[in-house]
Amino acid sequence: NGLTYTVTAIGQNAFEGAIGITSVTLPATVDSIAPQAFKGCVNLKEVILNDGLLYIDESAFANCINLPEVIIPGTVWYIGNYAFSKCSSLEYIYIPESVVILGDGAFINCGNLRSITLPSSISEVGNSVFTNCSKLETVIMPGVEYVGSFCFKNFTSLQFITANLGDVTYFGESAFEACKSLANISINSGVQNVGINAFKG
Repeated sequence: NGLTYTVTAIGQNAFEGAIGITSVTLPATVDSIAPQAFKGCVNLKEVILNDGLLYIDESAFANCINLPEVIIPGTVWYIGNYAFSKCSSLEYIYIPESVVILGDGAFINCGNLRSITLPSSISEVGNSVFTNCSKLETVIMPGVEYVGSFCFKNFTSLQFITANLGDVTYFGESAFEACKSLANISINSGVQNVGINAFKG
């Protein structure tokens, strides 16, 4: 009909299970990615997200098992629950200072992640955010005050945590359980809660 339409959002389940998709580039006009939008795109190997994006919702890229890298643009403030869960080939993700909320289970079962740097804008790491990221060796999280339950459970390769742990007031249940390679961690006198099995071997 000769009309031109501008895409401003990717809707819920829009491309879920689309096994033919190997690459996605979103224009700067897109400000949100709805729940499960690209969930189960098992052959997706490249995602290019542009400035203008604000919101990556629940399970948006869950089960994208061949996705190796994601760079979050500097306009995103919210990464939802399980947004990149079970992305088993994911080795690198860049999270900018614009992000203030990182949902529960956001990177659960991302077994190939080797290191993660959280910006100082994130003060709370929720439940199970990195559970079963067994190859993760280094975590840098300078602004974190709250570490949720099961957050770093089963980090069998984790050796270094760079954080101002003096600011952490809450360690949830099993927060660092089964982190068998973790040699040193400091807890300050201002901690209000160290949960059950928080540092169990």
